[in-house]
Amino acid sequence: MVYPCGAGSILNSAREAEPARKCASSAAAALMTAEAGVLKGKRGENRIKRQNMAERTENMMYSGKIRYKGRRIPEGCSDRERAAEMLLDQIITEAEISCPEEKVEQELRTEWEGFCQTMRYRAMGGDHQMEEIDPDEWRESIRKEIIRDYQTESVLKFVIEEENLSVSCEELEAAARELAEKEHTTLEMVRRFMGEDYSLMKKEVLYKKAKNFLVDISATE
Repeated sequence: MVYPCGAGSILNSAREAEPARKCASSAAAALMTAEAGVLKGKRGENRIKRQNMAERTENMMYSGKIRYKGRRIPEGCSDRERAAEMLLDQIITEAEISCPEEKVEQELRTEWEGFCQTMRYRAMGGDHQMEEIDPDEWRESIRKEIIRDYQTESVLKFVIEEENLSVSCEELEAAARELAEKEHTTLEMVRRFMGEDYSLMKKEVLYKKAKNFLVDISATE
């Protein structure tokens, strides 16, 4: 299955096209989500439209309290990102977190519209990859990602509130420098996208901190 190019190209394209700044806020949020690895899954330019999930978590439904303490990860699992995803799997499964079907369908429509637009632009340049894509398989794959994103954000938001987690200015600055280095760009360019105080990075840095917290408090088996 073929997907649009990743969000990691956004900063690079901004160097060549100043008009891209018109969508800087949403694009930057998409970039930070992908680079921080907070919400796992295939990312693309069409997913820029889905960056306000924090405001939509009140639509999440789950049975009982989310239990995130006392979890275990397999011994020898040294990859913190993988360990965090394993812990999230345990938490989500037990809490039976789900999201309203109408919300899933709404997100699917937005994803499909964005995806088709991206592929039309590519077709104009001679790229006809759209012809190789099975729409039903594409929808099913993206549906799973949408549901997983909602579930993940619901858990992380709960952990942040329960543990009173926050991020400092120093942590935001460090995350900005790390992003600039990874994208081979300047700190000034990151600041232009994220805001002078890197405010657009705060949510994703906080979510990453919550994931690291889950790994730190877990036991190995």
